[in-house]
Amino acid sequence: MSTRVIGDALAHGQWVVCDRFLDSTRAYQGVTGGVPAPVISALERLTLHGLMPNLTIVLDIPVEEGLARAAPRRMDSGPLRKPRSRPA
Repeated sequence: MSTRVIGDALAHGQWVVCDRFLDSTRAYQGVTGGVPAPVISALERLTLHGLMPNLTIVLDIPVEEGLARAAPRRMDSGPLRKPRSRPA
């Protein structure tokens, strides 16, 4: 979808702003989720077909403030992630 929707918009000279893209995947699935970087890189090659951001802006706020801002969104959607099962 990203190459079709985002790529088409860029091809027409439009700006595209995403709140999640490859950096968030690397953070959430890679660092937090433990998916090895080579696996993420391979998935990026398969799915993004070279589509890369020209600019990434990271907004850094205290954890407590971020959680407080996200709380209203979490109430309707359930947990942010499925808990990992632990080996017996």
